[in-house]
Amino acid sequence: MGLSRDAFSTILLAVCSAAGAAEIVVDTKAYIDGRDRLILRGETLQWHHFDHAAVGRHGGANLPTIISTKLNGKQKMSAVNWIPDWPEPPPAQIRYEAESSVFDGLDPGLPSTDMKVTLTKLAARHALSIVQEPTRANGYTLITEFDDNPPGGPTWYEARLTIETPGTRVLCVGVDWTGTKNIRGHKDAELLCYTLKNALGDCMEANTLELDTDTTGGGNLTGFLNTFEGLASRANPGDTIILSFSSAGDSRGSGQESPFKVCINTKLEGNYGDGTEADYEWRTSDEYIKLSKAATETQVDRLYDDALRDLLADARLAEVRKIVILDLCRSGGFGPDLTNGVSNIAVLAACNEGWFAYPDEAGMGIFTRMVADGFELVGLHPRSPRADGYLDGNRDGALTLAELMEFIAKEYDKEEYFGDLIGKELPLRDLEGTGIFNGLEIDFATSADFVDDFGCVPEPGAILVLLFGALALRRRRRE
Repeated sequence: MGLSRDAFSTILLAVCSAAGAAEIVVDTKAYIDGRDRLILRGETLQWHHFDHAAVGRHGGANLPTIISTKLNGKQKMSAVNWIPDWPEPPPAQIRYEAESSVFDGLDPGLPSTDMKVTLTKLAARHALSIVQEPTRANGYTLITEFDDNPPGGPTWYEARLTIETPGTRVLCVGVDWTGTKNIRGHKDAELLCYTLKNALGDCMEANTLELDTDTTGGGNLTGFLNTFEGLASRANPGDTIILSFSSAGDSRGSGQESPFKVCINTKLEGNYGDGTEADYEWRTSDEYIKLSKAATETQVDRLYDDALRDLLADARLAEVRKIVILDLCRSGGFGPDLTNGVSNIAVLAACNEGWFAYPDEAGMGIFTRMVADGFELVGLHPRSPRADGYLDGNRDGALTLAELMEFIAKEYDKEEYFGDLIGKELPLRDLEGTGIFNGLEIDFATSADFVDDFGCVPEPGAILVLLFGALALRRRRRE
């Protein structure tokens, strides 16, 4: 089933639904004589014994398996003793392959979703290893092997399993521009970061990166690249990264792109396409985001669309959902490049590649403000995003792209908010992403026959949302 340019109605974020991201720690201490495997599935544990005496049974003993757990740093189970049953009671040592009884009551249990598992050997005379990672295909079953075969006699082993479930990671970047025009990029970044942290039930981290517009020598671009590298290194399959930029951007000179018409008269009355030929020029250049004043006249601190595409195409992000939201002049030109060869991405833009984005009277981006307003949680029991239900009145806690588009379009029509800026930003211009929303039941593409038939709220997943709020060359219409 495909996705048309006019019908991005897929679930964007399940804001108020199931449990969010989590870090689960399971510590298991057991008396091992030979080779045994511990099977974790849901809230259950079970031993599968292979060689020598079974777990805890050496010498006719009946020693417990000791279990401790934590959820997001808080203790849930503390040194709980589990004495499993085997095919024969003690003093039988069970020196043959067998399975134990099932422990039912692991708290928290292993989730039924994609997860990252790390094994730490707290005590192991020989080998401790994960022999099966949990996946959908195996019912999210995790198997750890305790192997003490080579050494003689039994000993205590202790394994720590750290389990991380998908979540959202937020980084909002802002650059303030002062002088004849006032663009408050830092405030934009803070607004989005605060709103998304509160709206997203699976938010794992939320940070702002506030750059100094007077920095020289390319330090801001280097700083951003280093920060993004850290973000990419922490991302797990299924994760969400929300990255926002509020600054300036443009396109200049000639390049290899198809010619596009750019308005160069920032005081032109009307909409894109109005005016005379003298108000426009044809360009074939790449678009870029300005990370400092130096980017205005030099190549320093420019983040080009091709460079951004290369960052998003990182193999570590192949299974990370990516939504790019651009609040900057010329933003529509980013879409074709960012969706070229990048998986699991949707691109939204505040205006077309030849037009401007604008701040409000306080210097904050109109488009950024509208995105934040759409995500803001309102109502009681349960609360849901302000834009939820904007199309059909069904406030189900799951914000769709179409609902956010409709919300922003209607808000732009409220003259009391923005006066003569109405219509100058083209809300959420969708730009033909492919492979969007990996992990849902439908493999998305761009086609005219897409039908939004989702009737339920999915578990929170991971979306790499890049909110590029670069308010490029934004100028107020009234001086």
